[in-house]
Amino acid sequence: MFYENTSEGNGSYYGMGWECVEISDGEYVLQHTGLVENYASFMYIYPDQNKAGIVLVNMNDYLVNNNFLWNIVAPLTGSNGDDKSDMYVIYHLLIDLILVALLFISMYPGATMKRWMIRQHRIEVEIIKHAIFPIALLISVRFVAPFFVIRLFAKDVWIVLLVSTAALLIVGIIKLAIIIKSKLMEEKYSS
Repeated sequence: MFYENTSEGNGSYYGMGWECVEISDGEYVLQHTGLVENYASFMYIYPDQNKAGIVLVNMNDYLVNNNFLWNIVAPLTGSNGDDKSDMYVIYHLLIDLILVALLFISMYPGATMKRWMIRQHRIEVEIIKHAIFPIALLISVRFVAPFFVIRLFAKDVWIVLLVSTAALLIVGIIKLAIIIKSKLMEEKYSS
């Protein structure tokens, strides 16, 4: 159940939900972690020391939760934890700034629609802004985490992604309709 079931390739093994990690010559720690939408846990057993513990946390912040949880567990297990408690604030400030910028970028074309209608329109630029950019945004997020993970564990990021993508696509469709209508009007009056 615990030992040498499936190698993880780095000297540790996984079996029946437990990870077996060698911490020193012949001494192992058995551990299991778990995350759900609003909960996190870390269980560990030191078989040679007859020591075990469970840490349960009534929160889950997928982006930084594992580090936070490890900072709680490390002193209990005798390990040196990396005290990055201030990084939690910095990570979230950075993420919030990115999300605000993304919302601004996606709402700006709709907010400046009257000014846009006065100027000359380049269809290539509009396609990049309103089709390629939102699709590239969604594709790039897939490299960070699967959509279901973002939807379950980072709802704020999920909502901003949906709103930003929808806003860009909808404004793009409206602009395309305006461009097509103006081209048809030009053709009608030129003939």
